Amino acid sequence: QLTKIEGLEECAALVALHLEDNQLTTLEGLSHLRTLEFLSLDKNRITQLGKSVSKLTKLREFRIARNQLEDLEGLSSLTSLETLSVAQNLLKKVAADNFKGLSKLDDLNLSGNK
Repeated sequence: QLTKIEGLEECAALVALHLEDNQLTTLEGLSHLRTLEFLSLDKNRITQLGKSVSKLTKLREFRIARNQLEDLEGLSSLTSLETLSVAQNLLKKVAADNFKGLSKLDDLNLSGNK
């Protein structure tokens, strides 16, 4: 059960990363993975996206369902994003600004939020 994302600094060519079903609370430790296209963080304890995710501009699929997100701040720089799953979080409302710049997004799952 991972509690931190660390030790991936040398994985500069990584395109897919699965970190499901851990005890992660933040996304720190991801910002250097600039080639990442797929990221799954389902079933963790993440409360906010933070600045680390904004550096992942090649990300095409982002799965962060079953966490504790209350907002979607920080997605706008993910201009390659096609699939986003934020199901079963603590989202109460979603603002249009959260999706600004996400013109390639064609699959969005918001089910099971507050």
